[in-house]
Formats: sequence, structure tokens, C-alpha cells
Amino acid sequence: MAGIQLTGLASGMDWKTTVDQLMKIEQIPQDALKAKQAAGTKVQSAYDTLKTNLTALQTAAVGLQTGVSGYPRSATVSGDYDATSKAYSSASGASVSTASGATLGTFQFEVTSMGKASTLTGLSDSLRASVASAGDLKLSDYGVSEGVFTLNGTKYTLTSEDLDKSVKDFFGLSDDGAGGLTGNSVNGTAVDGLTVTIDALTRSLKLSAETSLGAAGDTSSFLAALGLEYTADAGTPDTVFKQFMPASTLGRVTLGGLSGGAGLGAAMDLDLTINGVSVGQFGQDSTLGSVVSAINGNSATGVTASIDSVNGKLRLTANSIGAMGISVNAGDGLAAALGIDGPSVDRGTGVLYNLTHNGTTVALTSDSATLDISKYGYGATQLTVSNKGTYSVQVTGSGASYKSKINTFITAYNSLKQMLDDSTKITVGADGKVQASVFSSRADINSLLSTIRAKIYTPLTDASISSTYNTASKIGLGFDSSGVLSITDSAKLDSALANSPSSVDALLNLNANAVSSTPSGQQGIATRINNLMKAMTATGGLVAAAKTSLTSQNKRLQSQIDAMTRSLTQTRASLERGFIAMEQAQSKYQSMTQQLTAAFK
Repeated sequence: MAGIQLTGLASGMDWKTTVDQLMKIEQIPQDALKAKQAAGTKVQSAYDTLKTNLTALQTAAVGLQTGVSGYPRSATVSGDYDATSKAYSSASGASVSTASGATLGTFQFEVTSMGKASTLTGLSDSLRASVASAGDLKLSDYGVSEGVFTLNGTKYTLTSEDLDKSVKDFFGLSDDGAGGLTGNSVNGTAVDGLTVTIDALTRSLKLSAETSLGAAGDTSSFLAALGLEYTADAGTPDTVFKQFMPASTLGRVTLGGLSGGAGLGAAMDLDLTINGVSVGQFGQDSTLGSVVSAINGNSATGVTASIDSVNGKLRLTANSIGAMGISVNAGDGLAAALGIDGPSVDRGTGVLYNLTHNGTTVALTSDSATLDISKYGYGATQLTVSNKGTYSVQVTGSGASYKSKINTFITAYNSLKQMLDDSTKITVGADGKVQASVFSSRADINSLLSTIRAKIYTPLTDASISSTYNTASKIGLGFDSSGVLSITDSAKLDSALANSPSSVDALLNLNANAVSSTPSGQQGIATRINNLMKAMTATGGLVAAAKTSLTSQNKRLQSQIDAMTRSLTQTRASLERGFIAMEQAQSKYQSMTQQLTAAFK
């Protein structure tokens, strides 16, 4: 059998590729299901986008329902009208504000008085330091600074130790036998011809005789701080420097050291109440300044306290103008010390003005510089003035804020329109192939825009609606040839909002709470849109129903896909087993062939 050669089956066959190709054929029905499922998912996503746009339009409609009902307003202020120039002058120092619902028109304010605040004034000379207290005050209490001062041409140097000396010690004062203190020295040095006095009447310092105070080069605040001023002393040839004790210095005097404080017992702390508000307890060791600070530190009293050191009085001034009263309650000793045991109250007055509107003038009063005419039925218009004069206020309708809401509604509609145009269009390519969009076959979606447009442009027929404002076009809204909504006549809309906001309100929001079954002619435009969008996006509405159906469809498709996947898995396994068996048989055949070939050589 020499020369005989046996050949077997082809070796190295790529059976895995063959299996993959066979499985692709088997998977064709499943791929078709997956493609259908993907298409359904795409449609679901499109419905989500549709719902977002529908909700945005509904929100914009609700925004319209809450806008114009307030009747928005704006106001300007100018000076008096000049009939010659036929113009208004500027209104320096005046400002005006207004709010929704204010009465329209021109208001003339003739301010004749800016008013004044009420004041309570204590008894004259009640806030005088006693002679002893005045003498005990230190130079530092007056705020005298270190440095050089000049008296009658002689310079004196003040140190910190000097500032700690009392006025009595610094000027060498002693009892003059008439209830006062008298001396003639300066810081321990006698000065010829000088007389220094704290008299019993004024409790203030006086330097007299041929005296001159101050010179160039002085560095101490001695003269200004002590409050010494030149004055002619009637009937004498003397040069006199009299002191009006500064209020800051008088504030350092204790109540017991005031001329009226002798009645305050050593352990006596008495309540002080102003306008029913307690400001604290005070006794003979309390300083006058601490009383003033306590009053001014409590704004609830409605007053500000000050010291009139020239006349020796406590003064309480109301923090606002007007004829308000000021009441003070204090213990007898405290009232006497402060000089308020018999005070006089000068009641203030408010701003006086004449208001003219529609030819009628009335005289009015305001307790502040802000003239609020809402209390007279004109709405929330307020004029704030700082000077007397005549002011003209123009209150006009302002639809700026509501016009913005209309623009928001227009934008929401046009966004929905664009989304629907894109998702319902059908295009034909140059090759003649038809390309359908996601909603091309949905008749209800294709007709949605026309339904919404009808809700916008259909006239209102309710008897309460004026024929002047019964359609969107009559307030300047409309569609162009491509169906885009816009403000087609801005001037018309501005005029409607300014002159008849209630009509715009009715056109858009008539029967705002009406249900969708209410006749369309009895629903405002925003009401119709709100009801339509609510129905479409609600549970069971168009969007929800479509998504529910698509979800069920995708679940069914997924079940079929899963079943096919299991079957395909089994088919692949069967094919792979067959080819593996064939591969094994082939291997055995090749081995036998090799043996036979070797035997016949």
C-alpha cells in the first residue's frame, strides 16, 4: 500500500465565528423587540419634556392670576406748577412713594409749616451746682489740659498734678461770709488786683479786676475748658471773665450737689419714669450726667434729654414732631433735684399742609415729615418733605411688573410651541425618505397647539366683561403667521394696564377658581390655560395616561426579550456542544490517519 495517503477533515476550523453568525440570525426577532422598546423609552422621555413645558405654562398662567389685581402704581414729585412756563419746578429735598391700589391723579401739597417737637422744660436755675460742689470740681472735670496758659501777661504751666486740684484749691477760695467763695491767687501764687469768685447766686466762676487771659503760644485749654468769657460788668470799670459752666462739666455734679438736691437723703434711690417708661433709680450720689444718659439710652421714652447749662434747666424734647404730651413721674426729692417738680410743657405741632385733589382742598396735619394720605382714602401714597413749599405729586398706573408676568407667560407658550413643532414634524430627505418625529403619529398631540391657541384668542362672552377688553388682541397680544405669541402692540398693553387694570384683570382672570367644565366664554384667558394644563398633567390626564400605557408596553416587551434571551442562551450552548464534539471527532480521525500512513510506508 506504499504511496497511499489518507486525508482527514479540515483542521483548525473557526467554529466560534460560525456560532456567532448563526446567533445573529437567531437574534433578529429579539433585536426587533429591543428597537421597539427603545422607541417606547424615547417617547416616554418626550412626554416628560412635554409635561415640563405644560407645567411651566400653567405656572405662568397662575402668575397672571395673582398679578394685576393689586392695580400697580408709580409716582413722581415735582415743585409747584408755573402757569407762565407751563412746567413744574424741581422738588428739592422731597421724595414720594406709592403702592398698588393708590388713587390715580395729581395731588398738590402746600406745606405751610414743618412743625416742631414737644418739649418739657425744668425750672430755671434748678440745675446749678451748689457753691461747695462748684468749688470741689477739679480742673480735669472741666477738661482742662496740661500746658501753658497766660494771665495778665504771666505764663503758668499746668501739670497732671495741677489738673487734679479743685477749683477752690487752685484759686485759693475761701468763705466770703455771704454764702460764696472768694480768693485772689493762681495755683498758690497771689496775684495783685485779681478777684476770683464763686457767688451764691450763679454758683459760677468769675475773674475780675484789670485781668487779661490768654496769649499767643498758650498750649493749655484752660480758658476754653473753664468756659470763661469776657463780659462787661455793669457799674464797674473791671474787666470781667464770667463762666457759664459747660453742660459736660455740670453733668459730673451729683444730684446731691445741685441747688435743688438738698432734699435727697443719703440712702434714697427714687424711680424716674418718663411717658410711662422706667429709666432707673437715682439718689444723691448719682451724677446729673448719669440721669441724662439713662434717659437717652432708652428709646422707648420717645424723648431726648439735654442740659441747658446757661439757664440751669433740664430739657426733654420729643423725638418726633407733633402735639404729643410728655409726662414725668419722680419721687419728690428727685423731682426737686432735677427741677421737674413744676415743669412746663410746650406742645409741638405737626407738619401743616393743604392737600388739593380734583379741585378740592383740605387742611391736614402730619405727625412726621412723611405726609401719608392713605388715612384719607387715597391709597398708599406718601410724600416726604424737608422744607416748606408747594409740591405736585403725579400718581399713574404702572404695569411694568405685571407686563413682566405677561412676558413670562408668552415665553412659556412659545417654548411649548417649539417643543411640539420639533416633536411632531415629518421631514422628507433629498433621497425621498420620510423622517418621522417622536409624536408625528399622535393626533392628540398634533392638535394640542391649536387647542391652546383657541383658549388664548377666543373672546370672553360673560356679561361682566367690557367689549373694549374682551379679547387678547385688545390688550395688544397676538400670534404671528407662524403661530408665535407676542406683545404685538406694547403701547396698547401699557395703556390698558395704566388706565383700566381691572379690565385686564377680568380678561385674564375672570372666574379664577372656575372648573374646566365652566363655559369658555366665562373663563379668563389665564383661567382657561390653568384648567387645561392642570387636566393634561394631572393623574389620569393625557401625559400620565400615555406614560402608563408606554410603561406597560415596555414591561411586556421586556418579558418577551427576557424569554428570548433564555432561549438564545440554550441555542448557543447546543451549537457550541455540537461543534466541540465534532472538533473532538476530527482530532481522533487525524490521529488514526497518521498511524495508517506510518504503517504503509
